[in-house]
Amino acid sequence: DNDKLRNQNIVYDLDYLLDYGCEPAAVDFDPMIGMNVLWPEFPKGLDFTTSIFTRYPYYKDEGKTWGKRVPDQQVWTYNCKDMVATPETTEAIIHELKERKLFDLCQQRSTAFIPIVMEMMRNRLRLDRTWHSKLADILATERIKKHQQLTALIGRDINVKSSQQIQTLLYDELRLPIKKKRVNGQPTVDEYSLKELRAETNNPVLACILEERHLRTKESNYINVTFDSDPDGELYLGYMGNIGGTKTGRWSYSKSPKWRGSSPQTIPKIMRLMYAPPQGSCFWQRDLSQAEARIVAWLSNCRFLLDVFDSPIKIHKLVGSRIFKKPPADIIADSLEYDISKRVVHGYDYKMQSRKIAILANVPYDFAENAYQQYAKEVPEIDEWHKQVKETALKTGRLVTPIGRIRECFQAAGAVTNIGQLPDETWRDLISYVPQSTVPDVLNEGMLKVWSQLPWIKWHQQGHDSYLCSGDPSRTEEVYQVAEKAAEVHFSIRGRDCWIPGEFQWGYLWGAMLPYKPGESTTRDAWEQRCNTEGIFEEKKITEKLYSLF
Repeated sequence: DNDKLRNQNIVYDLDYLLDYGCEPAAVDFDPMIGMNVLWPEFPKGLDFTTSIFTRYPYYKDEGKTWGKRVPDQQVWTYNCKDMVATPETTEAIIHELKERKLFDLCQQRSTAFIPIVMEMMRNRLRLDRTWHSKLADILATERIKKHQQLTALIGRDINVKSSQQIQTLLYDELRLPIKKKRVNGQPTVDEYSLKELRAETNNPVLACILEERHLRTKESNYINVTFDSDPDGELYLGYMGNIGGTKTGRWSYSKSPKWRGSSPQTIPKIMRLMYAPPQGSCFWQRDLSQAEARIVAWLSNCRFLLDVFDSPIKIHKLVGSRIFKKPPADIIADSLEYDISKRVVHGYDYKMQSRKIAILANVPYDFAENAYQQYAKEVPEIDEWHKQVKETALKTGRLVTPIGRIRECFQAAGAVTNIGQLPDETWRDLISYVPQSTVPDVLNEGMLKVWSQLPWIKWHQQGHDSYLCSGDPSRTEEVYQVAEKAAEVHFSIRGRDCWIPGEFQWGYLWGAMLPYKPGESTTRDAWEQRCNTEGIFEEKKITEKLYSLF
């Protein structure tokens, strides 16, 4: 009956407590989440908060790496210190939040979502074993093909995961420019370095190495995952949600508290085909449309972007049509052309250099520069907005989102104090803060309304600009109506009333979600028919998407 439960990173403890049937009446506060709202740039760990809010000497190295060789007495003492430090840091953080008038925002925008994130962690994602095997086979086949191509090109076998072997091949035998680590100046063949070399030299050996590594990574990160095996005979992807995972307030995910599974946020769209809703249910997903680009348009008052968002054409299709000299309708969503256009828009909006876009998108430097220049001519207001962000951060020392989150710019102030200027990397981080912070807050407000009004829905994942839930397929129309109404979240930027539209989708596999047409049949047969008509399950298309940029 305790509705005043408080603890550091409480979702971790709750996952174990719920296993034993211990369910709290409510969660009052989590100091880790509170610290994320209070000082977004500061660390949130109990080691840091104890050091600034209490007089206790540092003790977190006494039991953090507990193992069988550590005496029980030492572990018990460590735990007791945690129990003494946590209430003191909690009270201090609550006091600071109230002093800065951020406590209500913390409770409404962060703490209120602990029950939802716990439901997501408990429901997890059910593995569809047929599609898991199918994707594993396609990946293995493609990996073998790429390895054979590489072997034919260099005339011998090589391990693409061996840094030493790849360095010998690229730097000693092929005499390519040596890429070095910034930290110690040692040669490196990490992914970014290989992409940089590919952009500079267009050597086919580099493409083969990168593609084989890419396929191997997909196998290790998404196929060879340690799944939860439940008594019902099903396998599930486990994970842990972190509401205060980033300085922007975006959620993050990691392996479950049992050290199994992986983050559902990083699963590529094509690999989502292996995840199905609970038996007898279908998935529902609501995505915000071009959300961050819309925030940038409103913040910069960019006429071109505002006009595009008032039209039925998507910004990435329109920019793609300018880059690739073809009609917007011919820029297909999730295609390579669409992905490159998306990179250009987001890269320019957040002040990324065209050279880096070329490296990441696998296009020539001059192509990326030309695309940037074309886009720049359309959006001159964005450069001015970049300068305004810098000026605001340095003059006021803070950035404030339309929702009310406040970021004190300590890193920027420290850089200017120590080196006399604001590094570009810090500037880019400041530029992205308000858009990337506002979008999940807008999404979450609508999600919370759906969660409150439809308690029978099962929740699975939040992905910054989208959420995933499931339930009885026959109630899709009901969920659609509630979700659409709940999504009417309005906020103000530059005196303009702002609202982000979105799309409601449904499906029986997470990787094959379909835009919902009000009143349509949502049976499994109807879904399969639409998927087959649209070619979603064609092996050729699946194979192509395995090489996608995103």
